Formats: sequence, C-alpha cells, structure tokens
Amino acid sequence: MKLRYLLVFFLLILQAVACQAVEDSEIWAKANSDYDSGEFGQAIEGYMSMLERGLRTPVVYYNLGNSYFKQNQVGMAIAAFHHSLKLDPSFTHARENLEYVRQFAIDKVEERPKGFLLNIWYGLAGLLSSEGHFLFSMITFWGLSSIITLLILGIGKKEFLTYLLILLIILFILWVTLTYNVVDKEVNTKWGVVTVTSAELREGPGEDFEKIFTGHEGLEFKILSQRQEYYLIELKNGLRGWIQSNLLMEI
Repeated sequence: MKLRYLLVFFLLILQAVACQAVEDSEIWAKANSDYDSGEFGQAIEGYMSMLERGLRTPVVYYNLGNSYFKQNQVGMAIAAFHHSLKLDPSFTHARENLEYVRQFAIDKVEERPKGFLLNIWYGLAGLLSSEGHFLFSMITFWGLSSIITLLILGIGKKEFLTYLLILLIILFILWVTLTYNVVDKEVNTKWGVVTVTSAELREGPGEDFEKIFTGHEGLEFKILSQRQEYYLIELKNGLRGWIQSNLLMEI
C-alpha cells in the first residue's frame, strides 16, 4: 500500500516537472519569436520570466543583453552580458557583444596604469575562469607528483627530470596564486553599471555633498561599500565617490 502511494507521489512529481519543462520551452520560443519580429520589449519580458523561473543560463542572459541593446538600454545590456560571462567565461559571443556595446557608453574612463608586470599578471588571470585556473593548478600538482615519483624510483634522466621539476614548481606556485586571486576577486569584489541616463557621483552619501563627477548610462565601476541608499564606488581611473543605489545595477 505504501509503495503504491510512493509511486503515485513520484508520478505526480514527474508530471509537474514535465509540465514546467513544456512551459519553459514555450516561454523560450515565444521570447525568441518576439526578438526575431522586433518586439524587443516583449522579448525582454520573456527572458526575465525565464530567469525568475530559475533558468539562469548564459544563453538566456545573452539573449536578454541583445534585447536590451536593441531597446537602447546600454547599461542593462552590459549587465546582462556580464551575468552571461560569469556563468560561462568562455562564451565568446557574449564577450564580443559586451565589448561592442561598451562602445556606445558615453563615458570613456581610461584604466589607471598598472605597469608592465601587473599587466602581464592580470592578463594571465583573465585567460581562464576560476575553475580553469584550479584545474591547471591540479594538473601541475599531478605533474609534480609524477616527476618526484620518477626521481625517487630512479626512472629516466635525472638532470632532465630535475629541470622539469623546477619548472613545474614555478608553474604550480604561480597558478595557485593566480587561482586564489581570481577566486577572491569573484567572491569578494562587486561590480556595477549605471542603468539610467545620468548619475551624480558625490563626495559623500547624500545630495548635500559636493558633486565630483557625472556618470552616464553604461559606466562600469567597482563597488566598495554601501551606506543606506548609497554605494561607495571606484572608477577604472581610481576616482572614488558615492552614488545612489537605485541608479545602478550590480554585475
């Protein structure tokens, strides 16, 4: 008797899952159809509906970003492409579209010079996702273990294995450090983008403070802290100030 009830319960769950899958497929098809027919506002509603249903995939965010751009909402498009790349850093089309949309942002804030060595370091960090860096670190660790084993057993040319061991040690230390930095950046660093026509950057968290910069839609920045309804942000050139939270979106 209990087995029959359990079977009915699982059948009901499977039916509910199947119904949801059909609904998701219909919403997806409708959103894509709206986009193809130029109904970008409706397409946005469809893609947002999918996100609300828990279907947070790189492709959904990618299509959402394209739809926002077609609506001339540069800030929202940039945010969507960033979300897509967070889920899949290797998504080439999302990265290309992000760079393309950035050209339409009014503010061209140049990044503060880091220096030759730091440029190389950040270049290496940007080659892979945190998972990719972790995997490469594990590969170098396995390589180290194998070389040490061969040396202990006396298999192979000792001089060649010693040089290879030194190289792998350097690579292992380098990539473990890179992995830590990339993971720390992803976990502890927040980024944002202006999603309105213009936003005032002020010296303090309130309209009583002096204005130091006017940012426009599409301006990207690092979020440092929050106080009430204001965020303390830092632009790429190092300029810091406070901006109202309702004028931006976290990415």
